[in-house]
Amino acid sequence: MKRFITIIMAAFLTLIIGAFVLIPINNLISYLADIQAESDNANTMAGFIFFVEWPLLLIIGGIFGNWLYKKYLTKTSNGQSKAS
Repeated sequence: MKRFITIIMAAFLTLIIGAFVLIPINNLISYLADIQAESDNANTMAGFIFFVEWPLLLIIGGIFGNWLYKKYLTKTSNGQSKAS
């Protein structure tokens, strides 16, 4: 259960951060492609964001969360603390 929660949290955190980071890139694409807010081409841009960009960010975040869980949250311990 801890692994699932770690993967989900990392996926949504990556989605939120990635969406904010990619806003300028999306604006640049819409400017270069001359997509106006009232045109039907805006639907193409929204489709790209919702069906390509966000799922990709969720997958990348899930992979990162799985790596994070394996690397840092599965360390085995023999029950003894190291005294200096």
